[in-house]
Amino acid sequence: MSVTWNNAPSASEVNQVHVENRPGNTVNYDNIDITDLIKDKYANPTDHHGFLIRHTDETYYKVAFLASSDHPDESIRPSLKIYYH
Repeated sequence: MSVTWNNAPSASEVNQVHVENRPGNTVNYDNIDITDLIKDKYANPTDHHGFLIRHTDETYYKVAFLASSDHPDESIRPSLKIYYH
């Protein structure tokens, strides 16, 4: 509850995932591969404390619509599917 824009910790760019910008407010990013990011998290658990989602260009008035896990519309709630091979 105490992290703000001005005191946010640094974030690593190792295994970062770039997502293509898509116009509109009903965009569905339904296939983002974070396999390497998760592998790194498990290989180095003390170095990881979550995910940072941000715009590459963080100028004023950039907007991203992200639903929470308790959003009334279940179809747009975030989810993580893990496939074991």
